[in-house]
Amino acid sequence: MILELQDQAIHDTFVQAANLTSYGRRTIQTAKDEYISLVYSVNVMFPNQILARNIRVSEYSDNHEFDFIIGREILQMTDMAITNTSNITVLFLYTPSSEKHIDFTKL
Repeated sequence: MILELQDQAIHDTFVQAANLTSYGRRTIQTAKDEYISLVYSVNVMFPNQILARNIRVSEYSDNHEFDFIIGREILQMTDMAITNTSNITVLFLYTPSSEKHIDFTKL
């Protein structure tokens, strides 16, 4: 599955569990087709207790195992690093972003 990730994506089962109410619709394009999706506004709490308010999410329903896919709107407010130790890969997101770029060649 390839989604156009300008928005975040939220699985329909999560929408139902959280009892969210949509405020509109938009066209979602995938590698295979396009469809109309309901759009929601949610708040996202980062592990360091920083709150991203009114993040636009598009509903997605298919047989994929995810609740929430992070898109560009959230990625643009974070620093991101991917590490791999003992064959375990971890994605770290940190907000607010650092004032400098991280140069892994100098670690």
